[in-house]
Amino acid sequence: MKLSAAFALFNDLVLAVQVAFIPTLRDVYNQPSMIFHISHTFMAHVWTAFAAPTDENGREVKSALLREARGTVLDLGAGFGHTIQYLDRSKVTRYIALEPNTRMHPRLHQTAEAAGYHSSDGSLVVLSCGAEDVTQILKDLGSPYPVSTITSVLTLCSIPSPDRVLSALVRDVLEPGGQVLFYEHVLSPRADVAWWQRFWTPLWSIFLDGCRLDCPTHLYISEMQYRSDSGKSLRMWDEGETWGKPGEAEENLWWHQAGRFVKHPERAFNVFINYQMLPILIMPARPPATPTSTHADPRPLLDLPLFCLLLLHARRFDDARFTFFDVGLGACGTTNVPSDFVVALNSAQYGGGEDCYQTITISYNGMSTQAQIVDECPGCPYGGLDLSTGLFQYFAPEEVGVLYGSWDFGGSKEPSSGTPPAPTSTQEPSPTSASISSTFAPSPSLPTTTTTTAVSITSVAPSSAPSAIASSGVLGMFEQTVMQLAIISADASTG
Repeated sequence: MKLSAAFALFNDLVLAVQVAFIPTLRDVYNQPSMIFHISHTFMAHVWTAFAAPTDENGREVKSALLREARGTVLDLGAGFGHTIQYLDRSKVTRYIALEPNTRMHPRLHQTAEAAGYHSSDGSLVVLSCGAEDVTQILKDLGSPYPVSTITSVLTLCSIPSPDRVLSALVRDVLEPGGQVLFYEHVLSPRADVAWWQRFWTPLWSIFLDGCRLDCPTHLYISEMQYRSDSGKSLRMWDEGETWGKPGEAEENLWWHQAGRFVKHPERAFNVFINYQMLPILIMPARPPATPTSTHADPRPLLDLPLFCLLLLHARRFDDARFTFFDVGLGACGTTNVPSDFVVALNSAQYGGGEDCYQTITISYNGMSTQAQIVDECPGCPYGGLDLSTGLFQYFAPEEVGVLYGSWDFGGSKEPSSGTPPAPTSTQEPSPTSASISSTFAPSPSLPTTTTTTAVSITSVAPSSAPSAIASSGVLGMFEQTVMQLAIISADASTG
């Protein structure tokens, strides 16, 4: 590779600093808290200057690519909304802009409104979360598989772990038969160019808000797979192709690839995040007020602390898909044996150090037990778990292959000792407990199993309150405080 091509990025870096350095300093001076988001601030000024010429540079490829978009479009890293001008308004009914940099939102709204997409009629939705926050995306859009087309234009290079993030989006957000359209600068197939891309990436990413020159996005997408019920890895796509930018030199640190991939119509996953049940759960049961009573019913005082407590435990997954695996050295760094009660968590949810050794409660067919997160599972659907063989066999014979149950976070983070916790059977709630029971049946094409989940709200004596919560750290302290508030409220109502 010629040195002139290898050092070409310095021209871009100098221009970026020239247009963004002083405005960024001015913003931080006027609003000191921006120092904590300085990369977003700097990038917003860079993109203000270079978005238009960058867009024009790829117009030919994007015009041919993005006219394929249809239905509800999720635009990753929407920026100022340049993608909108390439969409056919007669085919694209709803435009969902995912842009974490809120400094770009005002101009994004203007561009979308000018193209005929309006927040007032629901045809425009602007989300400020990251692409990795699949749970928030599903919650904001309010339905399973809400998107017909996912577009990404010069975006995936800036997303941490883009392979995992995109897999989760395709798996849980994109409808079966939906499509992914992308135009990205990617890792070059030439070894000499790739070496320089890897060399410059640490410096480049500092100034360009995490942008990586060495991201093989086209390979992540084209080679994407999912795991079947039998444990086999199958291709995610029904069809797909990639192509390059016409006339682009091979000796280029920003080597571009475009592509269109269609999700297989049978690649639907039984994912259910039970947001709808939360409003029901937060209403404690109470008998009708006595008409002759001269005192107001004091039990509404319990609603707020109970509501807070239930919000803490809202990370619950019902109708979740369970498979089994032979454990070993997990991603958390602990060697486990098949008899351990341990699990691997979907990669989009897996938080590394955050979730390693987190204790979760798993329920199936009226039984429940606890297990620890020790590994990640790239092939699991969002909300799904890979159970150790011993844990799976506790619930059902191995030949069943796939189970559908429920699980939630709760407990402490302790390294696995190799000894599984004692299995316990879930008891039915007492008649005086306020309880919610629901049965979720999997789709007819899936193995027929029935899962019954019971959630109970019971009174706790003051002396047992601290031990009633199995938590650790700040979250555990907060939970205990909330429970104590509930107890104090109950004491006040009866005193």
